Amino acid sequence: MNVKGGGVYEVDGAAGTDKDMPEVSLPFADGFEMGAEMSGSDLLIAALELGGIRRTFAYPGGASLEIHQSLLRSSRIRNILCRHEQGEVFAAEGFAKCSGQVGVAIATSGPGATNLITGIADAYCDSVPLLCITGQVPQALMGLNSFQVE
Repeated sequence: MNVKGGGVYEVDGAAGTDKDMPEVSLPFADGFEMGAEMSGSDLLIAALELGGIRRTFAYPGGASLEIHQSLLRSSRIRNILCRHEQGEVFAAEGFAKCSGQVGVAIATSGPGATNLITGIADAYCDSVPLLCITGQVPQALMGLNSFQVE
């Protein structure tokens, strides 16, 4: 399928518009079944897989553990376990600069997310494609000073 612009597409040599577009069946992520009940973290990892992400840089924390468990079920994404969130965001930035792909950093909530800020600013200044994902505590615990409690 080639996008021609202005809502005009070409599929297998035949031109058409949005109305003529056939349904496109995308291969769904390994280990995840389309239509099956999925957790938010499973859906996140499946979306990353479908987006072509093959490497993430992450440091686990209480609010991001479910994301890490979903990462373990992925056969397409390799996670690099970093020792600190600031190191992971700079590693993701370096990966993006060297590979031309999007660098992905995953951290927990609160101070974990705060530790990403310097690397985010650096990537922004250099126009480096960077995706930073953080976990979040359940809504019932918000405002109770339990930012890393599960």
